[in-house]
Amino acid sequence: MRVTIKFKLAAGFGAVLVLVGVAGGVGYQRLSASNEATAFIVSRSELQNLVLDAKAQAIRGVSNMRAMVVSTDEAQMAEFAKRSADNRADAVNALAKAKEYIQTEEGRRLLADLLTKYERQRELAAKVQELTRANVVVKAWGEINAAGRPALNGMRGEAEGLMQRAAAQNAGELMQAVFAFQNRAERAWGQLQASTGATTLPMLEERLSAARTLRDETAKALDGIVRLAAAQGLPGDALRARAEAWLDSFRKTFALVETGSTLRATDLTSGEYAAASTAANRAFDALVEFQNRRMSEAVLRAKSDAAEGQTILIGTVATALLLGLGLATWLALSISRGLTRAVSLADAVALGDLGQRIEATSRDEIGDLVGAMARMTANLRATADLADEVARGNLAVEAKPLSDKDTMGLALSRMIANLRAT
Repeated sequence: MRVTIKFKLAAGFGAVLVLVGVAGGVGYQRLSASNEATAFIVSRSELQNLVLDAKAQAIRGVSNMRAMVVSTDEAQMAEFAKRSADNRADAVNALAKAKEYIQTEEGRRLLADLLTKYERQRELAAKVQELTRANVVVKAWGEINAAGRPALNGMRGEAEGLMQRAAAQNAGELMQAVFAFQNRAERAWGQLQASTGATTLPMLEERLSAARTLRDETAKALDGIVRLAAAQGLPGDALRARAEAWLDSFRKTFALVETGSTLRATDLTSGEYAAASTAANRAFDALVEFQNRRMSEAVLRAKSDAAEGQTILIGTVATALLLGLGLATWLALSISRGLTRAVSLADAVALGDLGQRIEATSRDEIGDLVGAMARMTANLRATADLADEVARGNLAVEAKPLSDKDTMGLALSRMIANLRAT
């Protein structure tokens, strides 16, 4: 099979170009993969910022809710409630934006779990706000100071006046009844005021129960005093009026404190609401940790792809260089050897040495050149042999020109013909 130098050059450099193209393709592919990994990491970073911002807003919301629970000023309560609502709205908005970045089933599951737990926290927060806004302790003390204490003072004054009149009439039983009435009223009032400072619901129930019992005993004792005073011909209606005013304020205060809204809000805040907040924070952390793992995996994958691409690229370029070097060396040696043999034959012919022989060993242009020079030498050798025969006087030989352009052959043929003619 004939393989020309052009074909060798085309095949060799074509292979080099193919390898270079492969190297370029691998480089482009790895660069694209690196860009994708970078874009993914950037998107995960944006997602993390949104989730962390939502968590921060949720924590601020919890802080504002706790501040609202311990506050006693209604204006401050309203402000803390507004801040907490704003925090929740910002957190929900951030999570809604984060949802657009989440593509995996695991990520969607974690986000759904987070939203469920955060909604539960929101529901409990609404209950805490409702209980806190009742502000029963402040309202109860408002009633005590505005109506209860003045009514109690008025009742004390009437009781003292009745006691003095009973003493003037030497009505011992009436005096004892008034004293017992005052004692029960003071104790009932003390238990009612103490109930506003109860720190637990059982303590509240205990103090309210004692206040209720003493109030009922005070009301019953009042009826007894009025009967005894009437029997002694003493007026008791003024004491009854003062006592009824005090009992009315007592009932209003009792009704406020009895709801236990403040304590229930505190218990709910430190109990279910705290547990729900903790669960929501853990759900936030789970989603953040999941995204951190994905970013770490993406970074490792990008590094692995980059290292693999670098290895392939270096290997491909090295192979292309070695192939190009090998091809250049092979072509140089094959051409140099053929040309060297051809030059050696040409030099020998130039010196008149026609005994040199050369054979073509390659099937390319160099081989064609060597073959042509070998045929030229053979033709010159044949012409020289023919001339040698003529020189020996043998004119019977025939000179056969190789073509109509064979100058030496034609001249030799004419020379032989002329010699024969002479």
